[in-house]
Amino acid sequence: MKTLRTYYDPLIIILAILSVSLLILDSLAVLNLSLSPFREIDVLILLLFTYDYINRLIRADQKGQFFKKNIMDLVAIIPFHSVFAFFV
Repeated sequence: MKTLRTYYDPLIIILAILSVSLLILDSLAVLNLSLSPFREIDVLILLLFTYDYINRLIRADQKGQFFKKNIMDLVAIIPFHSVFAFFV
């Protein structure tokens, strides 16, 4: 029986490709990320990445080391998260 861990990496890769694809299509004016259903898809992906990062951080034995090794993950989610929108 396969575990959830078996599906983790492929799922993260698919979500990352989907997220980048949406961003590219939005920049090419093929679709508009501020309109439904693309907005909801984008927000869902962001929430999944945020949950994933926080979950891995909580489970990490050495939080400082985790932070250093995964700084790009954090940088990728912060600018787009609505909680941090006031910085923009």
